[in-house]
Amino acid sequence: MTTYGEPRIWLDQFPLGESQSFEQEWNGISYPGEICRSDTWSPGWGQPLTDDTYFRIVLMVRRPDGLTPRIEDQRIALCLPGDGVYRRRDRLVDELATIRETQVLYVYQRDPEATLIRSTLQRRQQGLEEELITHELDRYSSGTVLSAPGSGPIPNDLFAGADPVSWFANIARWLLSRAYPNSPLDTNLLPRGVTQEDAGLLYEAIFREPAPASKQGQANRNQEILGELGPGLGLSSTNNPTTYDPSACPVLEIIQRHRSGEASSIAWPDLHHHLAHEVGLTGPLATLFSLVYLHQTRPELEMGLVDNHRLSLLGNRPLTGTRLTGDLLTQLTWDSRIAQWATTLGPITQPSWDETLPYLSVISPNLTPVGVGGSIIENEQLLLRDLDSIRASVGLGQDFLALLGDAPIDRPTNPGNLLASLSRISSIAVEGSQSHFQAVYESIRSIYTDYRLLEEDLTQVSRLAQLGRASAEIREAWVYIVAAEVNPEMAELSVERQSVAAAVTADSLLSFSRSWAVLSQQVDSFKSKYATAYASHHQQFNQTLIGYRLDLAAAKLKLTALELLNGLTELGPPAGAELAQLLADLETDRNSCSVPVAKIDLVRTPQCTNCRLSLEDSLNAQGLARCIDLIDGTLGERNRALSNLLVDKILHGQVDQRMEDFLKIVQASDLSALSNTISEEMISFLRRLLG
Repeated sequence: MTTYGEPRIWLDQFPLGESQSFEQEWNGISYPGEICRSDTWSPGWGQPLTDDTYFRIVLMVRRPDGLTPRIEDQRIALCLPGDGVYRRRDRLVDELATIRETQVLYVYQRDPEATLIRSTLQRRQQGLEEELITHELDRYSSGTVLSAPGSGPIPNDLFAGADPVSWFANIARWLLSRAYPNSPLDTNLLPRGVTQEDAGLLYEAIFREPAPASKQGQANRNQEILGELGPGLGLSSTNNPTTYDPSACPVLEIIQRHRSGEASSIAWPDLHHHLAHEVGLTGPLATLFSLVYLHQTRPELEMGLVDNHRLSLLGNRPLTGTRLTGDLLTQLTWDSRIAQWATTLGPITQPSWDETLPYLSVISPNLTPVGVGGSIIENEQLLLRDLDSIRASVGLGQDFLALLGDAPIDRPTNPGNLLASLSRISSIAVEGSQSHFQAVYESIRSIYTDYRLLEEDLTQVSRLAQLGRASAEIREAWVYIVAAEVNPEMAELSVERQSVAAAVTADSLLSFSRSWAVLSQQVDSFKSKYATAYASHHQQFNQTLIGYRLDLAAAKLKLTALELLNGLTELGPPAGAELAQLLADLETDRNSCSVPVAKIDLVRTPQCTNCRLSLEDSLNAQGLARCIDLIDGTLGERNRALSNLLVDKILHGQVDQRMEDFLKIVQASDLSALSNTISEEMISFLRRLLG
């Protein structure tokens, strides 16, 4: 009943006999601690704080007689109530408990009398709780606060107001101010207290690449957290807060001083405890700064790990072996348990087979750990075979880049990065092809300072090799598309040709946005549509060409007749001077092709090999018809003028049989017959006749 009669804040937030988590911000860091309310003192509460507890406040409900607690950490406070009897408190607690029990009897009653009783009991409960808290305030403000060493501050300075949460905040600040009077952080640049969760977010911001578009939100969040907290933590500058730069980080200097004079490894637990509890960074932040130090320090260092650690790399790949080097941090998944699994921090050592696997397995994914004393012969043989395969892929990639240099569609704008990737991977493949696994490992480490770049290069080489295997097909596609000329008036096919031409340019192929298998389907689709259009065009063109050439020949005869008639000054000024050029523009040197469409291999070549006709080639039949009409019209006018003159001569008796025959042609307005009849001899005759 006594516990049930305590104020609601005690029951809900700080129940008797249970340790409750409590966070307090101090000097830019949010420190986790614990609050304990108890009837009796537990000796374990006075022992030095470890793990993720940075202060402890013990609130004794009663002042024990003869209590001499042993408190070994200045971040622990024992709060004892003042001396005296507790009769008033016990009475208030009993009454409050009785009211709570009575209220239960009226919970489900809905009559007016029950409602009145409930409201009366609720008001009395609220009054009792306020009276109890005031009584608690009086008891503790007149009591004693014990810490290490000896007594603490005047309780009146800590217990003020009617909110127990503010009491604990005051006590926590007092404890933290004694333990951590000076912070290595620039607290003026921290907009809020740094929490333990922030350490993992900062790790992601520092050691992860920008995310792809699908994860851009996370990448932006990483930049935000670094920009928000980086300058104050010394992990970025105020000039460029979102860019990782620990060059002026004071915590790294603290770690270096702690290692000063240590040529060999130092114990990781000692370093971590120093940073977390003595410097006051908290555990996750201490781990983060230690990893930053591991990543930045030269000569290179390594972190020793316990055998049964469960650290993993991206892609849920286990980190094999018992050491961690700084270059692997870009692939290491953040795990707050790193502090539990790390053992040492010191100069880098020769790796075992298992410790080289994070590197070698990128080259040879089927390699397996062998454990202590296991055989690595089969693994090495597999590694060498994969290196041979990589070397072959490098060759294919180099051949393909050489092919791009002669690409008829487009040259690559900047192949330098790909050439650099091939060069780096080639160096590993050549140096390691006949070597021990240690040599392959050393080669990788000497070439790649960033683990991510090795994976990128292998991906690039693999893609280039795939293109290299399809070189013959790609070259054929280039040749076909270049030769497959399409008339712009064939809008749909013309657009598709432009699309497929853009898809197989050097830059497009090297962007690796789509595989050649996908692109080849696009090329085949264009070929199919082009072949259908070409077959129809070839057939129609050659059918039209016969009549076109006959009409063109007839037009030339008429134009010759017109030019001869223009020589007769009696007919007036020459007419149709522009018709010769107009007809010349309609000339074609093409001969009719007799090859059947079915015999043309439009899969391999976009044109008939006999006539080399293209889809851009066309016959201007309408233009020829208009030109013939103009010639006929002009020639008809000349013919009518000549007819009038000849009739006049006949009326004057100047006629012979030859003239009569010619006159019949002229009067009939038979222009075709006229063009076949008229000649230089006839023009001479007419000139004499008309002269």
